[in-house]
Amino acid sequence: MSKQIPCSPARWAGDLLNVAGQLGTAPGGLVTAPGDRAAQVAAQTRQALKNLLDIVEANGLTSADVVKATVYLVKWSDYEAMHAEYTKVFPSTTDDNPPARMTMAVHELWNGALVEIDCWAYRKKA
Repeated sequence: MSKQIPCSPARWAGDLLNVAGQLGTAPGGLVTAPGDRAAQVAAQTRQALKNLLDIVEANGLTSADVVKATVYLVKWSDYEAMHAEYTKVFPSTTDDNPPARMTMAVHELWNGALVEIDCWAYRKKA
C-alpha cells in the first residue's frame, strides 16, 4: 500500500498559487550538514527554500511573485539560523519588497525535520 501524502505540492486558486509545506529534503531524506544545530537548521532551510522555489518556478512564477510565506520551526532558538538563509532568497532591505511572513514554533515536524516552509505566490495579470 502506498504511503503517498494525499495532497498536491501546489494548487492554483485563481491567480494565487498555494505551495504546500516543504521540508529540507533531497533524494535520500533530510539534508544534513557538519556542525552544530544551527548548521543543520541552515542546511534544511536552504533545501526547503530550494524545494519551494522549484515548485513555484515549475508553475511559471519566480521568487519575486511570492507574497506570503509561513515558516515552522521546532525551536525558537533556531530562528537566527533560519532567518539568515531565508533573507538570502527574500532580502528584507528597504529597497526590496519581501513577502509577508509568519514564523511559528511547533511541537514537531514530519520525520524529524527542523524547518518547514510554505508559501503563496501571485500571478500578475498581463
